[in-house]
Amino acid sequence: MSHYENLPVPNEVNVGNTSAVGEFAKLAIALVLFCIVLVVVVNIGIRYLAPYIPFRYEVSLAASVSKELDNDTPSPTRQYLQKLTDSLAAHMALPDGMTLTVHTNSSRVPNALATFGGHIIVTQGLLDLVDSENALAMVLAHEIGHIKHRDPIAAAGSAVVISIVMGILFGNNDVAAISNASGLLTQFNYSRAQESAADQAALDALIRHYGHTNGAETFFKKILETSWSNDASPEFLSTHPSISRRLASIESSRDHHSNGPLRPLPDFVRQSPPSSDAEQRNANSK
Repeated sequence: MSHYENLPVPNEVNVGNTSAVGEFAKLAIALVLFCIVLVVVVNIGIRYLAPYIPFRYEVSLAASVSKELDNDTPSPTRQYLQKLTDSLAAHMALPDGMTLTVHTNSSRVPNALATFGGHIIVTQGLLDLVDSENALAMVLAHEIGHIKHRDPIAAAGSAVVISIVMGILFGNNDVAAISNASGLLTQFNYSRAQESAADQAALDALIRHYGHTNGAETFFKKILETSWSNDASPEFLSTHPSISRRLASIESSRDHHSNGPLRPLPDFVRQSPPSSDAEQRNANSK
């Protein structure tokens, strides 16, 4: 009886010329680059299309947020802020059907923000920091400018896109956390061009409302003079262009419209501010 043995397999059989690790690395890099390109393209598209989204859809999306904001108690301060906001908006050519609602917050951090649906939030810290209605009007008109230009809904759309892409890259278990984090951050993540456009819209509104822009720079000067410009910078400024750059831009664009009387804030608007920088930092950390 003859003895049979399997012939040895040549080393080159079923062996590619490239490393499996190398192929995986190439695919991973290609996926990351694709996601980056997708985010950039979609973000550009969202920012371009945002002005064409009917505002009523934005209001519907903000319904859950507005219910929570509407829980703050009506007060003379809210009524005053709403009246001032409506007066400024009357000079800013808002699209038909666009409405604005102002809310107050007891935070001592000087802050103001606009969210989609036409909602503007003003903190007590901001009201205590400014020293005239004109300075307050500059901040309010800036937020109105963002709403007019549909910046909040564009930022919210960008947050959704980033959340989806991050979920693809890191797995479904991370989607919720990443979505929440990116949503909070992108509410303030406006481009320099968007910030400049909102500032210019605010300055134009001040000229039409008061006849001048005196006081427009006050808020930014006060931020630079206090601890808020150092280790306790409020979120209102944390992702905006630098305070100094914005201040310089505002002052350079005022031209001959900078002189005029300042209107005082009503007494009921202001509360006693923190007595020291240390208390300000403590208020910011709570």
